[in-house]
Amino acid sequence: MPARKVFGKRAHAQHDAFASMLHSSPDVKVDAVKTTQDKRPDLHTATLRRSPRKTHASALQAVSINICRPAEKQSSKCKSSQTQQVHTSKFLKSQSSATRDTSCQAECPPSRRVSRAKRIRASIDRIAAAETSIQREKHIPEQHKRVEQCSATTCPYSEHCQSLLQLFQQEIEDFSTWSTQLSEHLGVTKIAEASFGEVYRLSLRADEQEIHVSHHEESVLKIIALTPPQGTLPTNTRERNRIMKKAALMSKPSDVASEVRLLQRMSNIPGYTHFRELRILRGRPPSAFVKAYKQYNDTQQANGKDPSTFPDPAKKASYSTDQLWAVIEMRDAGTDLERLVERGDCKDIWSIWDIFWQTTLALAKGEEGAEFEHRDLHLGNICVRNKGIPTAVEVKKRLNFTQLDVTLIDYTISRATMTPKDSFGTANIAYLDLSQDKHIFNGDSAQEYQYDIYRHMRAALFFDDPLAPFEASQDKSSRSWSQFHPQTNLVWLHFVLYTLLHQLHSADTWSKPTHKAGRLLMKRAKELERRLMEVNDMLDPRNVLKNDLKSAGMLVATALGREWLHEEDVLGPEESGIDLVSEIAALDLRDPV
Repeated sequence: MPARKVFGKRAHAQHDAFASMLHSSPDVKVDAVKTTQDKRPDLHTATLRRSPRKTHASALQAVSINICRPAEKQSSKCKSSQTQQVHTSKFLKSQSSATRDTSCQAECPPSRRVSRAKRIRASIDRIAAAETSIQREKHIPEQHKRVEQCSATTCPYSEHCQSLLQLFQQEIEDFSTWSTQLSEHLGVTKIAEASFGEVYRLSLRADEQEIHVSHHEESVLKIIALTPPQGTLPTNTRERNRIMKKAALMSKPSDVASEVRLLQRMSNIPGYTHFRELRILRGRPPSAFVKAYKQYNDTQQANGKDPSTFPDPAKKASYSTDQLWAVIEMRDAGTDLERLVERGDCKDIWSIWDIFWQTTLALAKGEEGAEFEHRDLHLGNICVRNKGIPTAVEVKKRLNFTQLDVTLIDYTISRATMTPKDSFGTANIAYLDLSQDKHIFNGDSAQEYQYDIYRHMRAALFFDDPLAPFEASQDKSSRSWSQFHPQTNLVWLHFVLYTLLHQLHSADTWSKPTHKAGRLLMKRAKELERRLMEVNDMLDPRNVLKNDLKSAGMLVATALGREWLHEEDVLGPEESGIDLVSEIAALDLRDPV
């Protein structure tokens, strides 16, 4: 991790500065200072020539006159070693001057003695103020002083996170301080893990439950570990390599900034998460997050699943005291689809139909509104929330048989056009160059079919064919990850539908109903099953080319044309003010480049 820097040590530096002036050294000896007026020291001169140890004690207790000027200079801020040498020479001059003044006090006029007394009193007051500052600073926690220092423009941590800090004109905060404020009213529960971050849900503490909070006000936090600044890495080769190995699993601030801009861009499009806030923190994870991490691990192991892939925050070796974090706050979108499938809550045709087509509609609207490609739409990145109490199925509907509401989350490796193209045909694009992160294409599909999907997505982007051999043909394509190729969305829709259909409790296995309503329900269920099987066949990587599908928008248009969906289904309740005709026209069979 980054080399630890010592900040906030001003109290010790002042103490050392006083000591360096008062104690003997090979170059500077206090008791060697001589005066020219009187070689025989009087009582006052002898007092000034006390042993360095005694003089040092009086400096912190009785505030001896001979250290007034050096102390005043040192109390403002810690000087470099070169500056301390200059102040040492000033100290010698003041010492000599003080000696001369002491030897001739009897000869000085009363007015001069009064003036000199005022100067001494003022110097004593300044030293007292400096001591108060020292004592006050001793009570400031070390991490608070360190982060406060880091607000300077020259701080390597602030410079490293500039792409994030400038998004909201903020500074780096201390992780522990922020967590303490959060924990006063909210509890923290770890609920999921993303590719490069951990997801925590915020909920009211038990003693705050009387406060009513609707689902629109609940939040989740995505906490992302950031790479350390290059300038803070140690020079020792072994230690440097160890830190760089850990940093390979962290995110660059510029990549997180791209994700945050994407969150802001997509927040107003139905079906996408509502972004709320970004914070940049520094320090080790505090106790609330350590506890949430442990509880998550215990639950995973109790369910027979692998533990967390992220380091244990309770271990000091996991993160340094200067670890940087990006904390993204979003509206709570519910439970991820992967967890619902594991619990067996997604087996009926009504839920599967609604989840799949809501996901497809969200992608289609993202394509039209922002030339959006998700590029990582596994079940963990689809959240499902129940809007209300389940009601009886209305067989005449074409969508929304259930009260489920779908939200797409985690745009870490997504792509979107941030601004319209200008007169020169250029636009601001947010994306992640996956050619630099080839490890995601090397997963073993024998363990998870999802690993094949990443390779299918890459081939679809570069060649329009999900099954094209990439390694042998990559030089033949001029395409890049920055370009808009929504065929990738179809690849992920295939994966979602393929997985959901494997959970389906088919209507063919139902008991034969004895009443008319039951028979109509079974008939409608079988009809929806057949249509989803047909869509699954259309999206199969072996068939998608010959079916001439190139985007989620084209799939929605096909569903409208075959009357699987109605035009009103395309518009959600949040889009009631949008002209229906223009919305359907936007989903016209658009042929991307």
